[in-house]
Amino acid sequence: MKKCSEFKMSAAFISWGGIQNFFPLFEELQQRIVKGQILTSTYEDFTTPEAFDVMQFKPKHMLFIVHRDNILEKSCESFKHWL
Repeated sequence: MKKCSEFKMSAAFISWGGIQNFFPLFEELQQRIVKGQILTSTYEDFTTPEAFDVMQFKPKHMLFIVHRDNILEKSCESFKHWL
């Protein structure tokens, strides 16, 4: 990713502890204006809403698709904290 012009990542789930390790890299990519996409699933509720603290990177776009009401409700409450 040090020399890429764009990136795409996929993971079964994303946790806060796991994603925060990537923050320095994401900051570097943002400075280089590298576009990126991360695709994940809820994977039996292992994905934590706080892992999507993308607001600190000020993305131009963010797409969040939910397939279960309980995940939507939990996520909306978490996102209200950051938005």
